[in-house]
Amino acid sequence: MTHAIAFAMRSAMIAAMLGAIAVMLLMTAFPAGAAALNPRVTVSGPFVTLGDLVNGAGDAAATPVFRSPDPGTVGEVDARIVADLASRNGVANVQSLGLDRVIVGRSSRIVSAGEIRTGIAARLAAEMPGMTADRLALHFDEPLRDIHVEEENAAPLTLAATDLHREARRFSTVVTIPGSRVLAAGKRISGTVTVLVPVVTMGRRIERGATIAASDLNVIMVPRNDIRAATFAEIADVAGKAAKRSLPEGAVLAENDLAEPLLVTRNRPVTIIYRRGALTLTARGKALSDAPKGTVIRVLNDYTRRIVEAEVIADGTVELLTAPTTVASLAAN
Repeated sequence: MTHAIAFAMRSAMIAAMLGAIAVMLLMTAFPAGAAALNPRVTVSGPFVTLGDLVNGAGDAAATPVFRSPDPGTVGEVDARIVADLASRNGVANVQSLGLDRVIVGRSSRIVSAGEIRTGIAARLAAEMPGMTADRLALHFDEPLRDIHVEEENAAPLTLAATDLHREARRFSTVVTIPGSRVLAAGKRISGTVTVLVPVVTMGRRIERGATIAASDLNVIMVPRNDIRAATFAEIADVAGKAAKRSLPEGAVLAENDLAEPLLVTRNRPVTIIYRRGALTLTARGKALSDAPKGTVIRVLNDYTRRIVEAEVIADGTVELLTAPTTVASLAAN
């Protein structure tokens, strides 16, 4: 056995002996069954008992010694006060374990800020004919925070009163939880309410004259008072229209931004159709102007070289409004 190995073994033995001695000292200092402070406790009820504060309080464990802190909060109790309370109730020689205070917390049921916001929005919507809660944006005078109530209280959130001034767009309400000491007097919450409306916007940039597809569009909610022109609420009302100008991504679409898509283009070929009873005649021609569906335009017949008037009925197709002067110039379909 080398000197290094022997030294390591002796060190390990010494450490083990010291550990055993430390355990023996602790056992001597704090004999089994001795009462000792709890460094940190959490209670759920309205009172803190001696048993919450002291391990080994025996028959005095259920004795209430002071009121619990508010739900969701934490307080401190001086260790000397705990020892004095224990002594008065027959628990002597409480070991402090080196503590100068005991931390006492109280568990709670959390009524979230989101739950409060949802409840207020639903109440306001019910007072506004034809309105739904998802169309209301609420802005609070003070930041909305979670409320901690007694853990055992399962009563629902209640809005005891709601005042709504539509002209000023202001509201005021009192939030309560039946049976809660924390909210016994209720909590008043006030702010402003804004009505939102759906509007169709561009999901990507579209150039002038391009036809807009449904996939190019989004629907967002915006304050009703921010709308300054006739806008669209449904994608179906916009899809298939043509852009009168270049429309950037995010643009809110108004009626004056859109036009019917061009189905014929100036100086481009078109099919001319003439119908008479069961007879359909067609010919080739050239449009003399740009036009959307339903527009009457002038068309040059390629065969007769005559200019006729026709209505645009489909992409690259027009229909004569009157019978052609030379029927033979049209080929039977």
